[in-house]
Amino acid sequence: MAPVLPEGVTPSEKRGRRFFEDVVDFADLKHGACAACHAGPMLNETNDFAQIVFGTPKGTRFQTVGVSELNAAQNPVHEYVFTNQDGSKTHVVSPDPGRALITGVAPKDDPTFANVNAFKTPTLWGAHKTAPYFHDNSAKTLEDVAAHYNLFFTLTSDPDGPGPVEPLLSLTPQDQADIVAYMKLLR
Repeated sequence: MAPVLPEGVTPSEKRGRRFFEDVVDFADLKHGACAACHAGPMLNETNDFAQIVFGTPKGTRFQTVGVSELNAAQNPVHEYVFTNQDGSKTHVVSPDPGRALITGVAPKDDPTFANVNAFKTPTLWGAHKTAPYFHDNSAKTLEDVAAHYNLFFTLTSDPDGPGPVEPLLSLTPQDQADIVAYMKLLR
């Protein structure tokens, strides 16, 4: 039998659950925000929201969440050269371009960027026991993970870059604490 999301007991756990519910809620982008990439019975695949907004097919297990791009671990950055289908070259500068190194699919031939800086989405079941987090171990705690996603959501949902317009999605300190409290329930 497939695992189901626990309801939560504390107010923080109950608030945190809404981020993981597999919904598409354009009225409240926080509702289901984590489930965009952590849906399905193992909480390790994309859902309808990712498909509608980013064009990432539902059920995808590889994507980028800005870990290589932000490079919080300060790993050395290298230039990688990919050959496109038309024979042209695309240069990628990254500490780790992820799946692109395995598939060989060049960015020019990958309109959804499903390969460059993309990594396999891990299950969240039992994640509270598996620190450090991300492929480069840059998040030492679940709190670091929540802070990373706040930065990721803020940067990717800012309609016109830093300025007077607020990002479409950012996580308050309370949101981050609620997400962490809920992730600790995923046993």
